[in-house]
Amino acid sequence: MIRSSGTSLPPRAAARRLPDNDRQVVRPRSRGCFHGGAFFDGIGDEFDALDRRHEVIPADVLDAWFPPAPGVIAAVRLNLEWALRTSPPTHCEGLARVIARTREVAESSIVVGAGSSDLIFRALPRWLGPNSRVLLPEPTYGEYAHVLEHVVGCRVDRLPLLRATGYQIEPEALAQALERRYDMVIIVNPNSPTGRHVRRSALETVLASAPRTTRFWFDETYIEYSGPGETLESVASRSRNVTVCKSMSKVYALSGARVAYLVAAPEVAGELRRHTPPWVVGFPARSQP
Repeated sequence: MIRSSGTSLPPRAAARRLPDNDRQVVRPRSRGCFHGGAFFDGIGDEFDALDRRHEVIPADVLDAWFPPAPGVIAAVRLNLEWALRTSPPTHCEGLARVIARTREVAESSIVVGAGSSDLIFRALPRWLGPNSRVLLPEPTYGEYAHVLEHVVGCRVDRLPLLRATGYQIEPEALAQALERRYDMVIIVNPNSPTGRHVRRSALETVLASAPRTTRFWFDETYIEYSGPGETLESVASRSRNVTVCKSMSKVYALSGARVAYLVAAPEVAGELRRHTPPWVVGFPARSQP
């Protein structure tokens, strides 16, 4: 099987690095982003043969290899019947409050979503349009290229990550690329699928010299594996042009729960919350020990 956490494929001709005076725009297409799924081809997506999960190795989606925390499992089991038949709080207020308290940012900076894909699909098309220009390291998580090219339909320039340098994002090269004044830069840090991490201090240096009109979206799904103090959440909570998106799938082993959040300045987060549907995260995903 091919492991796919949505890893982007080689750039298509329409999305190559283009001269500044080239007005070509990539138009949206209907094709969805490939996220794997052969595992459920093997056991059945109607879940009538789940015993087969012990015989099939899932190698096409990068889920956690360890179980959720025992306290989480106990909380779900204790309240499962009630959680399944009861509508949760409309706007995830309690979940947002707990996240804010744990991550030491303002509650007004938190937007909760049903997985990071929900937040990506909700935010990027609101903030970008067909005339936008976005810088995207390559290779990286393929959801971003899909949304940018096939949903928004904007221009995407790649920042190549080279084998010769271990696929590392070089802060100097990033800073130089930013001189072209992009509308948005998207960085998965640590990157998927390369696993390479850029230190917070280096990114803060880049941000300090970047154009104020350029938005930065940092996907920190794997940031806990980089050690303490590496998240940019506190920076995002007080900056209008920095957003941090965080899935709880990989570190907390909650892929099936579909729960994530982003951190942004209160006015940015508030605008996005106004376009968030009610009950976006179900009760079982909100359970805590």
